[in-house]
Amino acid sequence: MSDLNIYQKINEVRKKVEYIQRGSAGQGTGVLYDEVVAAARKMIVSQGIIITTDFLADNSRENTKKNYVYEAFIRVWYINMDNPEDKFYTDVVAHAMDAGDKAPGKAVTYATKISLVKVLFLETGINDESRTTANRAYSDDQYDMFHDILNEKNPLKFYCFHRTLSEDAYIALFNSFEKDKGKNKKICNEQITDGLEALQNVCDELNTLAEKGDVSASEVVAPLEDFEKRMIMKGLKPETIDFLKKLKE
Repeated sequence: MSDLNIYQKINEVRKKVEYIQRGSAGQGTGVLYDEVVAAARKMIVSQGIIITTDFLADNSRENTKKNYVYEAFIRVWYINMDNPEDKFYTDVVAHAMDAGDKAPGKAVTYATKISLVKVLFLETGINDESRTTANRAYSDDQYDMFHDILNEKNPLKFYCFHRTLSEDAYIALFNSFEKDKGKNKKICNEQITDGLEALQNVCDELNTLAEKGDVSASEVVAPLEDFEKRMIMKGLKPETIDFLKKLKE
């Protein structure tokens, strides 16, 4: 049994695994999962580190090209096998495009790869910052709204806004923090998880109010932004939508 704690074990892996050569992943810009595992597996096993994943939340949507996009919020655990209570985790937003049933598996693979690269502080030969600056996927207005809404601490609003963005735009904005990156990324993940639940709760409330013919349903909708209303409409029953239209008239 090793006397090292989980952070010391990770540091021992860092000492041995310094660089992953960029391969053929991600349109020629990323590193493959197998490349990361091949570089780190031997040291991770020798240090007695167990890596597991948990799903926090997931959803699916169509992007602007009408492709199926699966989005998952995944917690990657690093556990000291000699003392299972000695552990830590990282939260990762992962996306996958698959018309079949492989998307969840792809998302887990991506999340594990990204977490390993960041936790082990590995060089990959990719200049993320310069690539984002030179070929930015979001507009100035989207950047301002992203950070303003995040600061409002309104999970429903943040979740609905993030669904208005393309996959590339959200990933770029998720990586756009200049300070406290880890803290702010965690807040994003929490806001989206809580926001999805809030969205479902609002839809349930409106459907219930409509069934009762309760005109207070209009008060629930009134303070919402247009992009929030559009997202909520997708979760409403047809008769609820008709009821709200009559109230508006």
